[in-house]
Amino acid sequence: MRNILVAVSGLTPQVVSETLYCLTVQKKIQIDEIVVITTTEGKKNIDKYYLKNRKTNKLEGAYSLEEEIEKLCKLYKVNRPIFNVKKNVIVASEENVKMHDVRTDKDNILFPNVVTNVLKTLTADERNMLFCSLSGGRKTMSAYMGFALSLYAREGDKLFHVLASENFENSGKFYPRVKTNKDLILSEVPFIRLRPVLKDKHGYKNKTYSEIIEQSQKELERLNEDGVVIDMKKRTISYNGKSVKINPVHLALYLFFVFLKEKNTHSFNIKDFVKISDRENKHINQIYNLYLKIYGKTPEEYESMFSSKDKELKWFNIGIDGNMFRSYRSKINDQIELLFSEDKWLIDNFILQSSRNYGSTEYSIYAPLDRFIIN
Repeated sequence: MRNILVAVSGLTPQVVSETLYCLTVQKKIQIDEIVVITTTEGKKNIDKYYLKNRKTNKLEGAYSLEEEIEKLCKLYKVNRPIFNVKKNVIVASEENVKMHDVRTDKDNILFPNVVTNVLKTLTADERNMLFCSLSGGRKTMSAYMGFALSLYAREGDKLFHVLASENFENSGKFYPRVKTNKDLILSEVPFIRLRPVLKDKHGYKNKTYSEIIEQSQKELERLNEDGVVIDMKKRTISYNGKSVKINPVHLALYLFFVFLKEKNTHSFNIKDFVKISDRENKHINQIYNLYLKIYGKTPEEYESMFSSKDKELKWFNIGIDGNMFRSYRSKINDQIELLFSEDKWLIDNFILQSSRNYGSTEYSIYAPLDRFIIN
C-alpha cells in the first residue's frame, strides 16, 4: 500500500509541507509520495519562494519546497516521501497551454479537468491510498479538489484541511521547527463518496469535468425511478418494461447478493462484499434455500429426484468453487447487460461487481436494496 499526499497549491507552497508535517509528525502516518497540482505561477514558487520579512521589509530566500521537505524529514526522523518538482508537480494545462493563474471562467473549466484526471489516475491503482489536502490555492481550486474526490474516492481515501495559527501563518515558515500541536491543526473533512454509485463506466476517461458532472447528475436522478423487479416464479428480472429469463441457480445467486443488503443499509456498503472462492463456502445453505423457493419445492421433494450418488455431486452439497462462481457470474451479468441495453449507464449498479481485497476477490451488487422489487 502506498500513501500519497495530493495537494493543490497556489502562491504559498508552505501548505504542502504543513500538511506533510501534520500527517507524518502529528498523526504518525507514513507518506510515500507527494503530488502537487498547481499553476505556472504556483510552480515558480515551489521552485523558488521568496518570503518578505515584515520587520525589515526585505525578501528572504529563495526557499525550495523540495529542500524544505527534506529538512523536515531529517529533523523529525521520518521517511522522506518521493517528491521531485519535475515529476510530482503537475501544472494545470489543456492543449499544451499552461495556466498562468486561475482567474477567468475559462481557467475554472481547465483546472478541474486536471484535478479530475489526476485523482482518476491515482485511484485506478488499488495500491494507492490518497490523503488529499484542501488547504492550498484559490478557493475554487480547493473546491474542485473536494468535488473530484467525491467522484473517485474509495473507502479509505481521505480529505484534510490544515488550520494554522495566526503567528505561524505570518511567519512564512514551511513547518514548525519545534514539535507542536498548537501551530498547525489537521482537520479531516467528511465528504460524500459517489464512486460506488456512479463509477467510471460511461466513457468518463475522455470526458471533461463538466461532462462528468452532467452525466452523473442524470444518473443520480435515474436512480430515483422505478426499480428492478425480480419474479421468482417466472424466474425473470425486469426493468422499464423489459424482462430477461434467468437460470434458477443463477437467480438464487443473484438474490443472495440482493438480500445481503437487508442486513446493512439501503445504500451501498463495503460490508455488502462477500467472498465466494471455495467448495466449503459458508453461504451455500442460503443460496440453496433461495433456489428451492424459485424451484417451488421442499428440500425433500427436490432431493428425491436424485439418487444418493448423484445428490452427493450436486452443487448444494459440494458447494460452489471460484471457477464455478466466475462462470455463473459471467452468465448472470450477460443477462443484466441485456436488460439495460438502452440504459447502459445503469449496468454497473446491477451486475455482480468484484473487488480485490488482501489477495482475494469479493463480490457485491452496488444498487441499494430499495432499488429491487421481489415477487
